[in-house]
Amino acid sequence: MYVIQKTTLTVDLRQRRSISRHAKTLNTLIVIHSRSQCVAYR
Repeated sequence: MYVIQKTTLTVDLRQRRSISRHAKTLNTLIVIHSRSQCVAYR
């Protein structure tokens, strides 16, 4: 989690536009992963 945040902060604004698409997919995957972990722990 921390690595992703650091990379997104250091990335230039120009690159952010191209990465924004990938970021959305990563966010969805992280949400699904976190949900699966919550269910597993429960």
